[in-house]
Amino acid sequence: MSIKVVTDSTSDIPKSLADALGITVVPLNVHFGDDTYKDGIDITSEEFYRRLKGETQLPKTSQPSVNDFVQAYESLTSQGNDVISIHISEKLSGTLNSAWQARNTWEESAGNRQGQEWVDIVDSGLASMGLGLVVLEVARLVNDGATREDVQRALGTMIAKTRCFVLLDTLEYLVKGGRIGKASAFVGTLLSIKPILTVTDGEVHPLERVRTREKGIAKLMELAQGVAPIRYASISHSSTPEEVQRVKDGLSSLVSPEDIIVADFGPVVGTYAGPWGLGLCIMSDY
Repeated sequence: MSIKVVTDSTSDIPKSLADALGITVVPLNVHFGDDTYKDGIDITSEEFYRRLKGETQLPKTSQPSVNDFVQAYESLTSQGNDVISIHISEKLSGTLNSAWQARNTWEESAGNRQGQEWVDIVDSGLASMGLGLVVLEVARLVNDGATREDVQRALGTMIAKTRCFVLLDTLEYLVKGGRIGKASAFVGTLLSIKPILTVTDGEVHPLERVRTREKGIAKLMELAQGVAPIRYASISHSSTPEEVQRVKDGLSSLVSPEDIIVADFGPVVGTYAGPWGLGLCIMSDY
C-alpha cells in the first residue's frame, strides 16, 4: 500500500513537478463577474494577469467544493492508496474546511468503512510555494518509502523551517481581497513604498518597507542569508523574467541551482498579490 499526496492549487507547484512526483492538485476557483474558472485548469497565469490588468473590478476566489475533495480521496483510496492532504493556512482560506468535510464524507461511505485506507488532513499554515515546498518534500519522502509515522514526525519541523518573503508593488489587491491580515499596519503609509510581507502563524504579517524594487530585491537576498543553510528555495512571481533571474543569481552562493524552483503566482494567489509580485520561499535544512 502506497501513500499519495494531495494539495490545493494555492501551492502554485509547477504542473511538471506535480506530475513527476504523483501529486494530486485540487483547484480553487477564480470568479471574474459571472465567469468562473478552475485555478490552473480553465485559466492560465498568463491569461489571468492579462485579464486582471484590464478589469475594473477585482476578481473573487472560492475554495474547492467538498465534492471536489471527495472525488480526489475516493479515486486514490479505491486504488489501495493512503492519502496525506496538505493545504493552505486555515486563516487564509476555507479550503482546509472543505478537505475536513470531505474526509468525513469519505469515512462515512460504506466502501471506505470496510477498507484499511486512511486520509490525513494537514494545515500547513503557509501559502503559495511555502506550501508547495512542504508538499514537494513530503512527496519525495513517500516516494522514497517513508511511512505515515515518518511523515508525521518530519512535517512539524519541515513547516517550521519554511519561510516566505513577498515583495509587492502595492497592497491594493490584498486590501480589496480581504486578506490583508496583520499587514494592515502598512496601510496608509505606502506612498512610493514597496511592502515586503511574510506569513507567520498562518497569517500575512508586515516585515519591511522599502522605497524601490531594487532595494526590495536586495532585502530579499538579505532575508535569504538569514535563514541559511538552505535545503530548497523557490522564486514565485507575477513579475519579469529579468527580476526572477536576479533573485536566482543572488541565491547562487546559498543553494544549488537544481534546488531552486521558479513558479508563477497562480490565479488565486495572484488575486491578492497582484501584478509585479515577487516571492522567495525557503526551506532551511531540517
